[in-house]
Amino acid sequence: MTLNIGLHTFMRGAMASREGTLAVAQKADAWGFSHIGINDHVVVPTDINSRYPYTEQGQWPGKAFGEALEMLTTMSFIAGATERIRILSSVMILPYRPAVLTAKMLATADVLSAGRMVLGCGVGWMPEEFAALGSPPFAERGAVTDEYLDAFRTLWRDEHPEAHGKHVAFENITFMPKPYRATGLPIWIGGESTVALRRTARVGDGWYPASNNPQAPLDTVERIAAAIGELDKVITAAGRDPATVERGLVLLHSVDWDAQTKDGKRRLFTGSSADMAADAADLAEIGLDHVSLIFQTATAGETLDRMQRFAEDVLPKL
Repeated sequence: MTLNIGLHTFMRGAMASREGTLAVAQKADAWGFSHIGINDHVVVPTDINSRYPYTEQGQWPGKAFGEALEMLTTMSFIAGATERIRILSSVMILPYRPAVLTAKMLATADVLSAGRMVLGCGVGWMPEEFAALGSPPFAERGAVTDEYLDAFRTLWRDEHPEAHGKHVAFENITFMPKPYRATGLPIWIGGESTVALRRTARVGDGWYPASNNPQAPLDTVERIAAAIGELDKVITAAGRDPATVERGLVLLHSVDWDAQTKDGKRRLFTGSSADMAADAADLAEIGLDHVSLIFQTATAGETLDRMQRFAEDVLPKL
């Protein structure tokens, strides 16, 4: 089994420009990365009292930047500038955008990219951004997400789609063209909770958690293997075959040839290039299919240097 290695990008800083986004996306395409993940924020509230789930202190690093390119627009831009690489929403907060319009935008980008779009999705964590966007109530985000996912499947697959839910309702419409594949876009469910596992088992083509949740850390091979085992149990209990669901991970620390943890232990995808290749082999061995790595730094040039070093020194070893 081979681990597909892509990169996770933040639409701020070095990536908040045409030049930065174009350079990183095109080089990732040329250098053999499997996918490029685009993160999702539409606005950055100036006052954020909500706790960010992926740091010990609960502070969101993106607040300091105050900028964010919109996800779907960026994904479409990258699709037009590349030829091979898959383009992943990493992850889209589904309640931020109307369901039918979102399904149409994703299907359009998928058709124009010849089937390279992947919908990674989550329920969101920041009530302040929900309020600013006029989204459905934050407290109902799980139910909203479930209705949206069902609506996407219906719109992408059915000749006469209709839905009659609390948050999504439509009928008597034609939704064409359909996505590139008859089954629609692959849907990867983000999140580490039991609810996320159940949502994956119900409707997901893949599971796509993050590594840095202090409540459910997935930062070692052993922890990731245990989480995959738990996922398989939930999928089996739902009456599905675990082999039909892909397993991914976004690793929320930077690829680094020097960094060590405070206790001196090496983190995944740090150390030597040989260490990183061994990490990839170990993750493939436990059944992980995809990993998104962070190469992004303060400048596009340094980001590209790190990507190139990995592409030349690590990817050939796999």
